[in-house]
Amino acid sequence: MSDSTESLFLSPVHTKSFIWGTGPIFLVPTGTNGLLGTRKFGVGPTAVVLKHKGHTNIGLLASHIWSVAGSDSHPQVSQTYAQPFVAYTTTKAWTYAMTSYDTYNWTAGRWTAIVNPIRVSKLVKLGPQKLSVGGALRCTVTSPQYQQKGCGLEFTVTPVYPAKR
Repeated sequence: MSDSTESLFLSPVHTKSFIWGTGPIFLVPTGTNGLLGTRKFGVGPTAVVLKHKGHTNIGLLASHIWSVAGSDSHPQVSQTYAQPFVAYTTTKAWTYAMTSYDTYNWTAGRWTAIVNPIRVSKLVKLGPQKLSVGGALRCTVTSPQYQQKGCGLEFTVTPVYPAKR
């Protein structure tokens, strides 16, 4: 298991087609192996902007984390993350999306770009629980030398909890 990040967003309650949020992001060293984690606690800013029109969402999620405590035997963390996305959802709850996950490690001077040129998901119900079930083509475009480049498949199952009003 790798490290965990937690983002908290403050956002206006009443929005129309332009949605935004900003807040802190926290890095928690939960890695179960020294090769899988930073062994550092970190904090930084995060923000999301989203334009919603009809069935389409276009936006950007971005954050930056600096390490503030942790193991002296591991390098400091200074990392920027950006995730641009576009998604279209049908009236039958199918979603078609494109996104990329871009990370720049300022400490090591390394950039990683992973692209999902097509992601398809469907909102389904399993008993009372709603789930988003989907898959995507996942292509690593650029990465450090130890991470293999190329394409593969990604499958996701995400529980959906509607907001209480």
